[in-house]
Amino acid sequence: MSDDYIRWKKEKAERLKNPAAKREADIKKLVRSRRSIIHECQAFELKNPSPKQERALRALDEAIEDMNEAGWLVESNLIDAEQIFLAENSNLARAVIKAMNADLLDHPLVRNWITNLKIFGEWDELRRFKRKRLEKEVKRPPSKEDFWLRFEAQSLLDEGIGPQKIRQLLLRKLRLNKVPEWFDISSSDRQKLIKYIKDLTRQGFSQKLKRLGCRFT
Repeated sequence: MSDDYIRWKKEKAERLKNPAAKREADIKKLVRSRRSIIHECQAFELKNPSPKQERALRALDEAIEDMNEAGWLVESNLIDAEQIFLAENSNLARAVIKAMNADLLDHPLVRNWITNLKIFGEWDELRRFKRKRLEKEVKRPPSKEDFWLRFEAQSLLDEGIGPQKIRQLLLRKLRLNKVPEWFDISSSDRQKLIKYIKDLTRQGFSQKLKRLGCRFT
């Protein structure tokens, strides 16, 4: 390993200790990544696209033009461009969703979009495309019902109460509507939860608590 290389590595490490320098390095890295995506988009070809796919590809091209005009590849405009990029009502978001519905999952922008959704754990967004099973690699966030079950059950478990007694107490709370204000589910949803808990076997209820992450003492 040459002295020049070692010196360069040390200088780089020192630069990255400086928050401003690290931010600048991150910006340049992101812009390089974006330029790479643009080049991939320009090289992307689809043989015999359907009319639906043709419309989706045109929408993606128009969205890219809009993003470039907004400064998507300009480092000084990174923050503003990032907000535009992530906005749900942006042309890019609509274009990507249209492309996903047209089965253009191999398009560079679509691949990048899906990757970002997976990184940030956006299970609900990925679940919108049920047929494509995009959410299978992402952990499903707990529902409000599951969160309440875990919260109440863990408190009772910590008091040394067994699972079957806990089930009785939870059913009683639901029937009397003695639940926290944040657990504001409708009456019909409450009845569904009561039926769900009642229908579970003894073993099934214990397994449910374990899946929710409850700790048994």
